[in-house]
Amino acid sequence: MCDKYLLIGFGLSNQSAAEILSKHNLEFYVWDDDSERRQSAKIHYHYKIYDGQKINKIVLSPGVRNHRLLPLVNQKDILNEVELFLQFTTNKNIKIACTGSFGKSTTVSLIAYVINHSKKFTNLAKPVGNIGTKLSEVTDDIIPIIELSSFQLEKIYTKNINIGVILNIAKHHLEYYSTFQEYYDAKYKIIDLSTVSFINRNLPTSDNSMRIIVDDRVLMIYREKLKHISQTAFEACYVVCRYLGIEDEIIFDACKRFTNLPHRQEIISFNPLIINDSKSTNLECSAYALQRHVNALWIAGGKTPQSLSNKTYNFTLQNKLLQLFQNNIQHAFFFGSSKQELSQLLNSTPHSQYETLEDVVKAIAKNYHNETIVFSPGFQSFDQFSNFEERGDIFKELIKKYLKI
Repeated sequence: MCDKYLLIGFGLSNQSAAEILSKHNLEFYVWDDDSERRQSAKIHYHYKIYDGQKINKIVLSPGVRNHRLLPLVNQKDILNEVELFLQFTTNKNIKIACTGSFGKSTTVSLIAYVINHSKKFTNLAKPVGNIGTKLSEVTDDIIPIIELSSFQLEKIYTKNINIGVILNIAKHHLEYYSTFQEYYDAKYKIIDLSTVSFINRNLPTSDNSMRIIVDDRVLMIYREKLKHISQTAFEACYVVCRYLGIEDEIIFDACKRFTNLPHRQEIISFNPLIINDSKSTNLECSAYALQRHVNALWIAGGKTPQSLSNKTYNFTLQNKLLQLFQNNIQHAFFFGSSKQELSQLLNSTPHSQYETLEDVVKAIAKNYHNETIVFSPGFQSFDQFSNFEERGDIFKELIKKYLKI
């Protein structure tokens, strides 16, 4: 019997999944609880809408955790776009996949950049999946460097990854997982899916994995010449590229030329130093970004997650952030729906509260003396913005408008 698929959710991921299934002439139906997306699938894409037809596989959008239609199939028959790609691709090139709580996009982009700069391979490396090229558009002449979330890893079963990378694991998405161990296990699944894996030096390894460790000489070069890149991304890229046989000098030269992605510790002014880190959607990311600066003005806030109600999580996070306030943060500016929670979390540190991001930038402009500004919100953007990209773009516009930079 031929498999019949039901795509639940019709965002970018499942639009790509539909293209993969169409290319292989496989039968599928689309469902999205949003009537406009259903209409789009039917009218613009000419896909069949699910109306009770018999199916035996479900392709789940990464953002969907629970749905009334999931009981139609067994758990092992719930897949995602990445699983379809790994199952059906005819691409024989090396495949590299990267997961972690933060730094994934920068790392996969950096690895692709260094590989291409080396000219070691005939084919072009490209970031694919969540950023860059859609998985449905990965042709046989591409070396795919895949960014993977914990949600995606849960529904991947095909072992078709050559090199897996775990950058870090922080206490994220606690509103979606019953325990931190569940989140941890989802990240670690990349080891089972990969031929060889490189793991953050502070995490346990297994038989087919190695720690991400660089020697003092390499670290010195990083600190002297390459600090525009996060150390996490650099070290992961270095060990992967060395494993591929790329020489040190080529790696260093490529990293020197690499430009950070928009909204990910993006430098929008060098003098004074102003950082747009709008992609930071949790406070661990913000803490990581702030470690690199001294006496900075920190702008934070956004949609309040359930994890802020976790007392153990708060205590650990509070200690980490309080340490940063001793040397790294001069004053914090909290805005949005999470401003009061942030104020309570860091009540002994210099900070002020505002309704909007514009209010914050206007307040800074009134008494600005060229201090470093780090916009690393630490929360999702959905209380006041459509996404982190819009939030970052508006921040850059406000800096130009009020600070005249």
